[in-house]
Amino acid sequence: MGNEKIVVLMPLSGSILWETYGESFGYLQIPSSLKVPLNEVEVRKEWIAETERGVLYLQRECAE
Repeated sequence: MGNEKIVVLMPLSGSILWETYGESFGYLQIPSSLKVPLNEVEVRKEWIAETERGVLYLQRECAE
């Protein structure tokens, strides 16, 4: 169960932060006010550090 994954929608800047630092943000649904392209990124559910107003804040565990 600890490996359960979800698809998060991330802008390019979020994808770069994720790959570089293991921390980022994303969305489960496309916000109506957002006008930038989003990429689908698969992440583990336990990497969701916080959720606020439809934004998921992600932090990958240091053990990886």
